[in-house]
Amino acid sequence: MQALEIVPDEIAGQIIKAGCRYFAYGEVPDFDGDIALRLLWVNLKGDIDRAKENFEAVCKRNSEIAAHRNGARVVTTGNEALPSAPNRMEIELEKSGMEKSLEAAKPSQRMRFAPPTLDEVQKYCTERGNHVDAAQFCAFYESKGWRVGNQPMKSWQAAVLTWERRERKDREEQKAEGTSAYEHEL
Repeated sequence: MQALEIVPDEIAGQIIKAGCRYFAYGEVPDFDGDIALRLLWVNLKGDIDRAKENFEAVCKRNSEIAAHRNGARVVTTGNEALPSAPNRMEIELEKSGMEKSLEAAKPSQRMRFAPPTLDEVQKYCTERGNHVDAAQFCAFYESKGWRVGNQPMKSWQAAVLTWERRERKDREEQKAEGTSAYEHEL
């Protein structure tokens, strides 16, 4: 506020303190005796009110976004004029869907990746009936630190499926060329 720069520091200090009390506690100062203070206060109060409205709108929007992500709805308490007041907004889970949303949240939490053993990969490949070399698969990803590109691996089973597709495609190409798998390796 540019007007504060042209008034003496004592008056500016009074206005700033009044503005802080108004913003924090809603206290409206009494500047009945000094017209200069009253004029400055009117300007500052308008700035504070606009800033408060913008702040509350952002808080409400962010709460609604967070509630939407969590499957809840936002219920306002009517106390939005005081952004620092506790319980300004409450988030209430819908009772009918609360158990479902809590149960649905548990499986979606991803477990930390643990590299498979050679036996696990062999067993999985046998179940799938593919021709992926489990030892080669494990050695390859072990050498890469179980990373896909520069990202940590999330699912080794998905990586086996990729190897399976690639192996199937290679066999189809070899059949089309008329070469055996042994001749292709030479």
